[in-house]
Amino acid sequence: MNRALWLIGISLFAALAALMVLPRDMQGSGVARHFEASGKGPPLTVSIIGTSLTAGKTWPGKLADAMGQCSNRLVLLDSFAKPGAGSSWGKSRAAVLYSRQNDLLIMEFAINDADLRRGIWPEKTANNIKAIVTSARKANPNVRIIMMVPHLPTGIKRWLVRPFVNMHYETARKLAKELHLILADFSGETLALRDGAHASDKDFAAMVVKPLLAASGYCATPKQPPILR
Repeated sequence: MNRALWLIGISLFAALAALMVLPRDMQGSGVARHFEASGKGPPLTVSIIGTSLTAGKTWPGKLADAMGQCSNRLVLLDSFAKPGAGSSWGKSRAAVLYSRQNDLLIMEFAINDADLRRGIWPEKTANNIKAIVTSARKANPNVRIIMMVPHLPTGIKRWLVRPFVNMHYETARKLAKELHLILADFSGETLALRDGAHASDKDFAAMVVKPLLAASGYCATPKQPPILR
């Protein structure tokens, strides 16, 4: 009996240790992806910066297509995202964002700033986000900036890895209000999560594209979705 309990304890410890190790994909510079949507009007420059919820996903391209169709303008959208990235990594990309002089900037870091392995507490998040916003507005004072708050993680990815996720999401909401950003809050949405953090590419795109299109301000919408503040 004691041997069985000892083996269970060792197994649990090993599992916890594995979860708390910083994954390799949290390191490195990330990958930039470029999307274009044709239109006759003057070009719109759009940047999305974020995490694995954005990296390699189809929703940025779908958003670019939708913006191009409804605004009839050429949309030049670049996605700068990296699995495991937090707002500290986002801050390190501020110079790249500055050089683009964006008309629209979308940020999503809250889910990974809440990850204990990153060691990013609300004060640091605030400093990072303020630096990104300041740089974007210095490049273009009229830039529209959307702060995304994603769905809530579940299971181990929430209760063990991100036990203070609600505090971090509330920090994002407060920053959006303080810095006069557009808040796109998806935390009340329910998705089937394959690993406790990620939905299917199709489901995530279906959740975010239309609200972000409305938030962009470049397409007329009859009614503002309730997730936008």
